Amino acid sequence: MHKFVYFAVYLKNVCNIIYLTNFYTMIYIGLIIAVLLVAAGLVAMKWPGLISFYSLMTPQEREKVDMKAAGKSSAVIMAVTGLACAVLYYVTYFMGHPALALALCIVAMMAGVIVLTAVLRKYDHNTQRKKANVHIIVVAVFMVAICIMLWSWSRPVRIAVTEDEIEISGSYGVTVDRGSIRSVQLLDSLPEIEVRTNGIGMGNIQKGHFRIEGFGSCRLYVDLKYPPFVLLGLDTGEIIIFNTKNPSETESLYRACLDFPDAR
Repeated sequence: MHKFVYFAVYLKNVCNIIYLTNFYTMIYIGLIIAVLLVAAGLVAMKWPGLISFYSLMTPQEREKVDMKAAGKSSAVIMAVTGLACAVLYYVTYFMGHPALALALCIVAMMAGVIVLTAVLRKYDHNTQRKKANVHIIVVAVFMVAICIMLWSWSRPVRIAVTEDEIEISGSYGVTVDRGSIRSVQLLDSLPEIEVRTNGIGMGNIQKGHFRIEGFGSCRLYVDLKYPPFVLLGLDTGEIIIFNTKNPSETESLYRACLDFPDAR
């Protein structure tokens, strides 16, 4: 059971890497997830002893499990989960929300794990029910935690410009003193992201530390879907780039930054 949980977390990281490598390969992620889940279901139907918590049982415990029926149910549940992941992913992706598409895929997989665990219990005629209940609770709590984490990561940053500083709050937030700003630019487009060194990459949403073509190391707080972008050059050599989902608001923030005495 825990293998499925680890797989979901690993898959999210893989999705982020794929996005940073080539945006258009994201279109294949829904298909890849569906194929892998269906394939795993077929393997479970053919060799039900490979199902994680069955594989840990003693031979005596396995004798009290209807392995054939468990394998068939696993195949059906995983196939349905794969189909649900693909449908949720592509519907959301083509609506223009790739970050949400990835999040919904992970949620669907976690839901599939809970359903699979609950269904497989009825084929296990051993008396250790409390342990199975604990597994279901742990997976459910983990699923809620993943949903909260993804929701938090996908939230837009909050940007406030005051007389003394610029505060960017949210994941990987930072406060910039007005005296440290040496240059301000308004970019119509963002150069290519070369690599994410320490941050969050969820579709169009990029937060944290990245390497940008032509600029080197930068802090990003951007939604790539909504140009323009404000670039701040600091006296330390650091570069910060941010925007909002409202282009007019981004331009207003740019003008506010230009009012800082040392900015040019």
